Amino acid sequence: VSDTTRIEVSVPGGQTEASSQPVTTAKSPVVDQVNVDPVALTRLAAQHLYAPARLLQLPDGVYPSPVRQQATTQLYQGAALEATPVMAWRASELTVTAVKLVNVTGHDLILDPRNLRGHWQTATFQHNVLLPQGSPRDTTAVYLISSGSFQEAMGGY
Repeated sequence: VSDTTRIEVSVPGGQTEASSQPVTTAKSPVVDQVNVDPVALTRLAAQHLYAPARLLQLPDGVYPSPVRQQATTQLYQGAALEATPVMAWRASELTVTAVKLVNVTGHDLILDPRNLRGHWQTATFQHNVLLPQGSPRDTTAVYLISSGSFQEAMGGY
């Protein structure tokens, strides 16, 4: 169906213009699409960790991906951190894995993505400072984007 009604666009501080272009209106349903770039996948993973369940949705094209929830100390080099993959999602050729990090030392740690082992396209820490083990802020999450599963991206570490 095509509608050729003239539309006037009014811009604050600007002049009113009449559009001579025909306007096409589609009668198709609006589909929840996600841009499958690393930023959108990181945001999705953070929401699934921290938002209330009633607000969570998986956009079309994003699927849960199985992940082995087994702790490792091999993800981060140079500090004693326990890393446990919690959840993962796949969209197109990208996988995002939400990993719980726990400081198992007696001192503060400043997290640096350059110290992550594995083949990651991006890495985003929820918080980049961890307080000593046993404190309320000894735990955070890191969102890791890879082209395969967490285990594949770790590459034998």
